[in-house]
Amino acid sequence: MKAAVPLDLRNVSYSAAHRSILDSIDWTVARGEHWVVLGPNGSGKTTLLKLACGYLWPNRGGVIWRNGSRRVDLRELRKGIGWVTASLTPQIPVRERALRTVVSGKFAQVGLLEMSTVHPGEEDYAQAEAVMERMGCSRLKDQAFGTLSQGEQQKVLISRALMTRPYLMFLDEPCAGLDPGARETCSRRSRNWPAPAAPCRWSSSPTTSKRSSPCSRRPWCSERDGSSGAAGRK
Repeated sequence: MKAAVPLDLRNVSYSAAHRSILDSIDWTVARGEHWVVLGPNGSGKTTLLKLACGYLWPNRGGVIWRNGSRRVDLRELRKGIGWVTASLTPQIPVRERALRTVVSGKFAQVGLLEMSTVHPGEEDYAQAEAVMERMGCSRLKDQAFGTLSQGEQQKVLISRALMTRPYLMFLDEPCAGLDPGARETCSRRSRNWPAPAAPCRWSSSPTTSKRSSPCSRRPWCSERDGSSGAAGRK
């Protein structure tokens, strides 16, 4: 029996405020594939990510299959998806220790300090420290998230996304705020992230250097009208 693909979008369309954001999108991501999504600002790249993660639904038609199923438990789905996006930053409590921010990723929660039903153990904190060490940001573990620079916050958020050993990894401009050296380090380390079969999305503008993206084997381009311009191998 053929294994189900992690993500399969079929004729997906989405609109907001009477404007078409995505129009008739077909996109299949097989296990082990790494994709880069290119397109100008406003072309729907982040909306595509939110649809894939289950934060939005295709309100103008289409079907999204995840691991061979149309119906999913969203709480469990998000525990299996690593997501790094700038829109997450304002939601992190500014006084939360960076280590706790990373641990919160294991439970698909934002703001570990605010949760009364989740009680991380020593193993969870040990795992978080190990992930931060691999990302080169372990020295930040005791600092409040709100006191970190933009680049430091980005490293913490990437570490957070890796806590679940995700089967899907979505990176929405993950190198935003990182200096050139840190971008190259992030790109190099991402090739050895602890999810060897995880497909990966790397969203960027057309001017982003493909050299800094580990997912440029399979580019997918979006147009300003929300349609798919091109897809396939580089």
